[in-house]
Amino acid sequence: MPMKLCIFEVEDWERDTFEALAAEHDLKFTDQPLTAKNASQYAEAEGISIFIYSKIDQAVLINTARGEVVDVRALVHALADGKIAAAGLDVLPNEPVVREEAELLRAVYEQHHDLSTLLADEVLVHMRNVVVTPHSAFNTREAVQRILDTTVENLRTFAQGEPTNAVARQ
Repeated sequence: MPMKLCIFEVEDWERDTFEALAAEHDLKFTDQPLTAKNASQYAEAEGISIFIYSKIDQAVLINTARGEVVDVRALVHALADGKIAAAGLDVLPNEPVVREEAELLRAVYEQHHDLSTLLADEVLVHMRNVVVTPHSAFNTREAVQRILDTTVENLRTFAQGEPTNAVARQ
C-alpha cells in the first residue's frame, strides 16, 4: 500500500499546517518534545477535536512523544464514536499514576492530578482499539551501554575543560 509522508514541524520550516495534516491523512504520528505551545495540541478546538476531525473515516493516531500532547478525553470520545479507528500510545499523561483503580484514586487525592485525565487514561488502557506500550524503547542492553558510554565521555571531557554534548549555548 503506498504511503504519503507529510511533516508538521514545530519550528518555522515550510511544511503542511497541523490542521491540514489532521484533516487529510489517515495516520497521524507525533514524536515531539512537550512545549507550552503544543500542550494538548491534539485537543478540542471549537467543539471539534482538530486531530480527530478527519476526512478519513479510519484515521489512526500514534503518539510516542509526550502524553500531554494529546487530549486523552477527546481521544476517548473520538474512539468511542468511531471518528478515529484506533490509537497507538507509547505515552499517557500522568503515566506513573495509572495503575489500578485504588492507586488511581489515592494518587488523585495526594497529588491533585486532574481526575478526568486520569480516568481517560484508564479508559484508553482498556479499549479494544487502543494499543498502549510501556515507553521503554531506551531499555535495551545496547541503548543503556550507549547512555553509560556517553555519560563517561561527557564527564571526562568536562573535567578536561572541553565539555561535549553541552545543552546550554554560550
